[in-house]
Amino acid sequence: MVRKRGLARHTALVIILGFMSGLVSCRTPLNSVRVTRLTPTPPQVTPAAARASPFGINSHIASRHPDFATLAEPAGLVGNLDVGWVREDVQWSRVEPSPGNFDWSWHDTVFAAHRQRGIHIIGVIGPAVGWGTPELNDRPHDVSFFAPDPERYAAFAAAVASRYKGVVDAWEIWNEPENGVLWQPAPDPIRYAHLLKQASAAIKAVDPQVLVLNGGVVPYDPTFLDTIAAQDAWDAFDVLSVHAYVDPWTPETGQIGVVGVRQVAQLAAKYGRKPIWVTEFGWSTGSCERDPKGLTDEEEQANFLVRAAALLRSAGAERVLWYNLKDHPGQACYGLVRGGESDALYDSLKPSAAAFRVLSSQIANREPLGSQDFMPHVIAATFDDVGDWGPPFPATAEPMQSTTAQVYRGTGAARIAYRFGQPDNEYVAFPYHGARFLPTDTSRIGLWVYGDGSGHILHLRLRDAAGEVLQYRLGFIGATGWHFLSTSITGAVEEGNRIVPGNGQLDGTLQIRELVIDDHPDGATGTGAIYVDELTVFQGPEVYAERFAVGSSATEGVVDLIWALAPTTITLSTAAANVTMTSRDGSATSLEADDGQVMIAVGPAPVYVRHVPTPGGHG
Repeated sequence: MVRKRGLARHTALVIILGFMSGLVSCRTPLNSVRVTRLTPTPPQVTPAAARASPFGINSHIASRHPDFATLAEPAGLVGNLDVGWVREDVQWSRVEPSPGNFDWSWHDTVFAAHRQRGIHIIGVIGPAVGWGTPELNDRPHDVSFFAPDPERYAAFAAAVASRYKGVVDAWEIWNEPENGVLWQPAPDPIRYAHLLKQASAAIKAVDPQVLVLNGGVVPYDPTFLDTIAAQDAWDAFDVLSVHAYVDPWTPETGQIGVVGVRQVAQLAAKYGRKPIWVTEFGWSTGSCERDPKGLTDEEEQANFLVRAAALLRSAGAERVLWYNLKDHPGQACYGLVRGGESDALYDSLKPSAAAFRVLSSQIANREPLGSQDFMPHVIAATFDDVGDWGPPFPATAEPMQSTTAQVYRGTGAARIAYRFGQPDNEYVAFPYHGARFLPTDTSRIGLWVYGDGSGHILHLRLRDAAGEVLQYRLGFIGATGWHFLSTSITGAVEEGNRIVPGNGQLDGTLQIRELVIDDHPDGATGTGAIYVDELTVFQGPEVYAERFAVGSSATEGVVDLIWALAPTTITLSTAAANVTMTSRDGSATSLEADDGQVMIAVGPAPVYVRHVPTPGGHG
């Protein structure tokens, strides 16, 4: 059995529990104000000019802040982060605690505060209220995570969409319906698809122009979305919402752009392309269920926020929203604000808050132009011939073939065929018998792949000097055309990818062991063929650089967001006499170019370099 690389679908329990505890913590004060704060019509809002930033925050102010009188404080903090988007829960139990008894006051106030700052709003409709589910044991006026009655839910969705027409930009139907804690008694994609279609139709009937999102899902296993499409619900939403969690891994080792965006983009290509919004991503700064050892400190959280946001945008995400604004008291988790002594206090900011504000100020109005290459690299295998690759396993698989049908560079490439016919985990492995060793300072490895649109996973297995064999996921097989798939090979590998066990990380000289095509999801059937070329190894400290520019042209200047996993120095080619380097926290330095080049020290904390690039030169 092929061992999947980590990221095996953690269901974000820390987020769920934090979400649920937020619901519990805010219900008590609500009971005392519901009757006195009813407003028959929404307040008149004069919105500011809409912000262009694609970045946002899961603010949850209307559902979690405990004091109606001080709602302006957290709303002001959100505005000061320079975000363009917020995601707010519209909890049925808070707005309509009993049939026909609406209290809009909290959401009226919070939505008005966001709009007056030019911030776009995503409203998440859910969870249910007890009287709105068929569950007999639900407390009628309380929060319920049981599947709601679709007609009652659709009626509530129509009510909120009608009230906030022109105020809320997008409505999201539930949150993580594939999650057994947030959709009880167990995930049911068929039932959710029915709810999605009914609620979407009800919303569009009262506000045809508003966007509808599916309930954001953690996308490692696409089966849930596949079933929604099979139920003719793919056209019931306008935007594909995903939750790109890879913690406790780093953005790079977790391949956040690959699993968070590119995998679901490949899925969408089958059913109908849609914009992809990452409505949640984040790292916890304390011991939570997704990271029980609390491996990420506050400095790392700030670094990961910026690096992941850049990788997600570069991978194709139109919107990227951090989870979340504030920790609960006594808890260190995903917030930009420490928990403090009360849910009402917002005066203790983590470094990630400043990092988020600088991120928005530097690249909010710029589009990604792609990755820049600063790492020394060599070609380890060209595939002009395939004589070093042995017979495949299983033996019934078609051998690797040299071909000129599709070639990235050189005189030939390799054609790799597969046939998956069983409803179980299947794979095809191609052993490498060549004697070539990889450079000892190899830190990253990649391969050019001409895909077939299957979405299966391409793995590479490496053997070190101690005989340990570890497996690394290069990425998901995408559409036709040449695409470069690569992965970091530094650091420890999780248990499931230790093919021949040892200390869990590569040591000494390295050799290629096997190239593997693995069915995804497990049990997927079908046949296909891909082409591969130029297996490339990158040496030395891992350096990442994502370029952003106004529009699609770099001629008027760019911002290169650059970082390295270990401190190093890079050479930046530029046509500018001087470049401006801004730190993660906002301090700016002017650097003078010498003969079209600037030396820049980089490390785990990203820097923004604003300059005019040299045509054809990296950086």
